[in-house]
Formats: sequence, structure tokens, C-alpha cells
Amino acid sequence: MSFSSPGLVVDLVGRHFASGDALWTGAAFACAGLGVRLFARGARGRFAALCMTAGGCVLIAFSAAPLPYTLYALWLSIIMGAWLLGGRSGVIRYAAVILAAGFSLGVCLWELGYHRAPEVCIGQRGRLYVIGDSLSMGSLAPEGNWPERLGARLGLETENYAFGGATVAGAIANAERIKTDDALVILAVGGNDLLGGNFAGFRDDLRALMQAAHAEEREIVLIELPLPPFHNVFGRAQRALAAEYGVTLIPKRHLARVLFTPGATYDGIPLTDDGHEQLAETMAQFFRARCDDSDPT
Repeated sequence: MSFSSPGLVVDLVGRHFASGDALWTGAAFACAGLGVRLFARGARGRFAALCMTAGGCVLIAFSAAPLPYTLYALWLSIIMGAWLLGGRSGVIRYAAVILAAGFSLGVCLWELGYHRAPEVCIGQRGRLYVIGDSLSMGSLAPEGNWPERLGARLGLETENYAFGGATVAGAIANAERIKTDDALVILAVGGNDLLGGNFAGFRDDLRALMQAAHAEEREIVLIELPLPPFHNVFGRAQRALAAEYGVTLIPKRHLARVLFTPGATYDGIPLTDDGHEQLAETMAQFFRARCDDSDPT
């Protein structure tokens, strides 16, 4: 498939937004536009600067990075203020652009902390439980779905408590089925809440799910949801509750990369056999058997 293929272009654009990478692109374009604004001569230069800055602001707003809305409003206000002051003479215009660039860098560094790959120690745990929806199932996966493949890679017995159409609220009963305290539990659910627009109840439902899955010796991992524009509330709920309950969060860019890889899904969501293999391989990189950094030799 060539890069001229419309389907591939759609996949690349979708992945760019769903992974949250559009935030970095938007910040770069907005700051570059402000810089051009300082030195632009003539109507064409100013128009190019305007397009870059405005395009950057649109990308930032559409990135769905789970930042507080007040932070979005402050950030975009600073950028627009710098644009307006950029046409003036004197030192103030340079100060405004430097402030906007510095603020943008600070926000990007803050968000970058949520994109770092975690490390989860398996230790002596011998069983893996996956609480999920149709993403964790697949009738055409002859070697098993990604939870079974991941368990085989990690040397863990696997219980796949996933069912088609599962919402976070509907998955609570499955979390209550887990009787092994010393276990690894992966929460891979929430996509149906997102698609169904469960904006108001998602946080409460996720809190109840985490409470049901929680036990003193369990290691709980939550896969962050790739987000379409203006669905920030789902990501904010996941991040806040993961921090509250000590749950390890798998950055959304990893799942987004699999979902938008050509041939990994059937029309967007159900994983193909290759998709299950890719997701199992992706997830396996976050786990290690040893719980210390000592040399095994």
C-alpha cells in the first residue's frame, strides 16, 4: 500500500489525533506562527503567520489531550494575546511571544509525563485477569485473543473476562468474580462508554470498577482510551482515578498505534488475528518478571 492511498492517510491522521500527538504538532505550529508574525513583512507573511498560529490552535483544541478545560482556555488566550501584541513595536511583542512559547513548552512537558512507558513488575504472580469488551475478543484468532497471548508471553495462567458490548458499569460484575488476591489485572474497557457518550456517568462507573478490582496484593493496570476530539473527560477520569487507586496507566498512544495499523482491525474496532498479535506484543513490553534492579548473575 502506498502513501497515496486514502485509507492509509486516514489511518495516519486518525492515529495522530487518537494518540494525542496532535498536541505537540499544534503547539509547534502555533509557536512557529508567532515567530513568523514577529518578522513577517507584507500581507503574505502576516497571512502565513496567521494560518500557522490558527491551525496550531485548532490542532491543540482537537487533540483531546486530557488537560483541564481551564488550562486549555488559558493557553489559547496566551497564544491569541501574543498574536495581537506581535504586531506592535517595542520589547513587549517579544516578551509576549516568549511567554506563549514558554507556556506551551510547560504544558507539553506536563502532558509528556503521561506518555512515558511504564514498567510493571509481575513478581510471583501466577495469574492474569483481563476485564474487557469486544476489543479483547475475536472469533477469528486461532492462536487466542491478545489476553491469552500476553499471558503465554508472561508465563501466566489467563482468565479473559471480556464480552462484546461491555461498558465499564457492566464489567463490574466480572471484576467481582476475581478471587485471586495475588494477581495481575488488566482493565481494557471503556470504549463502549466513549462511543455511547457516557460523559456524565463514566467517572463514577470507573471508580466502582476499580474498587471491585482492588485487593491488597493485586497489580492493576488500566489501558488508556484513545480519544476523539472533545472527549477529554474520559481521559481525565482515567488519569485521576489511576492516580487515586495506584493503578498503572498504559499510555493511549500504544493502543492507538495498533488500532490504526492497516490490517489490525475489521472496520475499526474488532481486532484481526494480526491485531491480537500486535496488541499482545505491545502490552508485553511493559511487564518484567523481577521486582528489583539487581543483576541476576
